[in-house]
Amino acid sequence: MKLFALVNPGLEEISKQELKELVDSDAKINSQALEFEVKNKEEIFKLIYHTQSIRRIVLSLKKVKKLEELDFTKIDFNWKDFFSSELSFKVEVENIKGQDNRLEVAKQVAGKLFSQLEKENISAEINVKTPDFLVEVFHNGEDYFIGLDLCGEELNVRSYRLFPHSASFKGDLGYFFVRKSKFKPGNKLLVGFVKDGTIAIEAAIYASGLRVQNSKEKKFSFFKLPFFKGFDFPSFFEQDLKTVKKEAELEIKAEAKKEAKKETEQGTGTGTEIERRDLPEKNIFSFNEGTQNFTATRKNAQLAGVKNILGTCKLSLDELDVKFKENELDHLIFHVTTKDEGKINEIYYQAGYVLKKKGTLLLVGRTAWNLSISEKFKLISEEEIWRGESSYKLWLLEKK
Repeated sequence: MKLFALVNPGLEEISKQELKELVDSDAKINSQALEFEVKNKEEIFKLIYHTQSIRRIVLSLKKVKKLEELDFTKIDFNWKDFFSSELSFKVEVENIKGQDNRLEVAKQVAGKLFSQLEKENISAEINVKTPDFLVEVFHNGEDYFIGLDLCGEELNVRSYRLFPHSASFKGDLGYFFVRKSKFKPGNKLLVGFVKDGTIAIEAAIYASGLRVQNSKEKKFSFFKLPFFKGFDFPSFFEQDLKTVKKEAELEIKAEAKKEAKKETEQGTGTGTEIERRDLPEKNIFSFNEGTQNFTATRKNAQLAGVKNILGTCKLSLDELDVKFKENELDHLIFHVTTKDEGKINEIYYQAGYVLKKKGTLLLVGRTAWNLSISEKFKLISEEEIWRGESSYKLWLLEKK
């Protein structure tokens, strides 16, 4: 089965990597859209419930340069598996400026779609307010990606963010920062200056293999589609839980053994740490000195189901060298807003103490921030990422 993964700008490479990890699919990258294939329904559902970077998962109908080229009669597709007289749909048009322009595109696609459904003897109807599912039309500036949105909603919106912060961001961007820091399951990560905990929570979900979407609360569109009727969801969820737990344990154990071996070779350990580190209770930590942000992070972590994985701390920046041992952490992430830019020297000092050699420090700040790099660190990369009208700049540093 061919699908499209729609992502926010800048997340294409991370999403390609995630698709390979979750369903072993080699995706083709387009701007804001990836083309990929899955082997079965189980892989579709694994992706839906576990993806952290994808905004929409769309069953592919057609990719065209111009809408005039769209011809549903030439598509090898079993229409009755997805459309019926009992189901309504809406044509959702994205990334085209102007309401009138979007409406015109929707009319063109709907007209061609109804013509094909009539040939298939399917009497479907449009419902723009409460449709059973969405026919997605996404334009990335070069191509139109047309297909069936299997969920009917954006997957990068996180239900755990009941206590959001205005300076924070959605889950997919938080996950992007986690992966950019080079963090892997089994590594020790500290996220500083947390707002509502999004970055730290996304790291905990990634490391644990927990589902991002709640299978009990979410009523996705695919539950209504004929193609998925009769699928044994209870068995899938039970097996999925066992599989991701086993995979997470293996990744953590492998990372722990590699780290213990490194310490033995460097003369800083004996190798006996392997047993102690097999399944560490908490390898991910976050801190903020403000009570409001600390409380929001803790509550959001509980809603996300990661409160036993994520250690939340209320402390000031200059207390890190008391809370953590020297050379204890593998990665640090700091989201530095304008009010905290003056603390950069203290960040460098504390990072130099708690980070291991070659550990990474990811700084996320405003694009106009004139950041000076400490002599203790080497600049690995820097880049900008846009989200709507806002932009962030990332500096990835490595401890010398």
